[in-house]
Amino acid sequence: MASAGDALRALEDAAIPAIIDPDILATIGRDWTDTVVGEPAALVRPPSTDAVRAVLAAASRHAVPVTIQGGRTSLVAGAVPEFGAVALATDALRGVEELDLASMSVVVGAGTTLAELDAALEPYHLELGVDLASRDSATLGGMAATNAGGLRVLRYGAMARNVLGLELVTGAGRILGSVARPEKASGLDHVRLAIGTEGLLGVITRLRLRVVARPQTRVALVIGAARLEELVATLATLRPRLAPWLEAAEFFRGSDLEHSGLTPPRSEQWLALLQLASPIVDDEQPLEALPSDLDATVGVDAPTRERLWATREALPLATARLGIPLKLDVAVPIARLGELADSLVTLEHDPQIRAVLLFGHLAEGNCHVNIALEPGAHTEELTQQVFGIVTGLHGVIASEHGVGRTKRAWIRELLDEVEITALAATKRAFDPAWIVNRGVLLPEDAELP
Repeated sequence: MASAGDALRALEDAAIPAIIDPDILATIGRDWTDTVVGEPAALVRPPSTDAVRAVLAAASRHAVPVTIQGGRTSLVAGAVPEFGAVALATDALRGVEELDLASMSVVVGAGTTLAELDAALEPYHLELGVDLASRDSATLGGMAATNAGGLRVLRYGAMARNVLGLELVTGAGRILGSVARPEKASGLDHVRLAIGTEGLLGVITRLRLRVVARPQTRVALVIGAARLEELVATLATLRPRLAPWLEAAEFFRGSDLEHSGLTPPRSEQWLALLQLASPIVDDEQPLEALPSDLDATVGVDAPTRERLWATREALPLATARLGIPLKLDVAVPIARLGELADSLVTLEHDPQIRAVLLFGHLAEGNCHVNIALEPGAHTEELTQQVFGIVTGLHGVIASEHGVGRTKRAWIRELLDEVEITALAATKRAFDPAWIVNRGVLLPEDAELP
């Protein structure tokens, strides 16, 4: 096991300043939910790809673990450093380097936040198709590493569909890939290899991203139903006729909003928030395409849209105010989403649980299960109970937040042995000393160099 001394010697070899202030290390050693605590030996903020290469090459020589930290918005402790690890923050690798209007792409540093990119693209009436509620802190490198999806997956897909090129520094300190690589090039595709592997192969330092035209008209509408399966049925009716404009379809329980101090926009138990978008200014076509008998609360102007979206985006923060948060991101076939919700709602009767908040992405069957726990609750037992319900409905236990550290004990419910073996072999090829993001995603028995 690496020691603090090993970490400092490695950073001295790399000629990179190390931050060892215990107050700072205590802050970066916790995950977003404040329930998982690590013990980093030092923090580094390398300002360039070459500096990242120097850190990883030295860490590999000294067998010092390195944990990558972007916006530290992980809900599965993916950015929590193990004992004696070097925390490598990407916040100095930020900024928009190049906007290519001919290819509709942008080159950015991996530490750039989604909100920073959005602000830089606004004067050109462009945006990244992927959008997250954590846009102010989520970094583009972290979003790629976890293949983040967010609010507009049904129109633009997850990050895998929006990354055209990337620069990756492997655990051995080699620079692979390129932001200039043509999209149709033959050979090993570093983009597809790195995305979704949660930093196991190395540090993403730069990315070339696809950008899209920023809509000139956006309309939000909320519809309600007594049961979630009714909203699924309504979406099935609406989606074909709204296909040219539909960019988001979220769901949540109206009663959950009381935990955020907000008033539900409608009285039904289950609510769906849809967003329509058009490149035409003041386009009336999206509204005209709605069925005349559809009972919906509509927001056309920006303040009304923002109020409707505030109801959905307030929910992730509510759980921590109610108790110890247990956040489980899962997905099932959309036809089984109502069954999933019915089963999860019954957990509210468990005396260990103060509240269960359910919300997510309707069109993908993705549900963010947010459980507020009493102190001393049996977290692993409750997690297993939720995962049992999900797998019984042919779902997956990790949908877009990744596996990280907190779900790795259940990884065989997501990946089979062939997939685990292939991923472990790939990691050994890229990171033979097994130092980068060790303890994330792969099961412990696969971590034998």
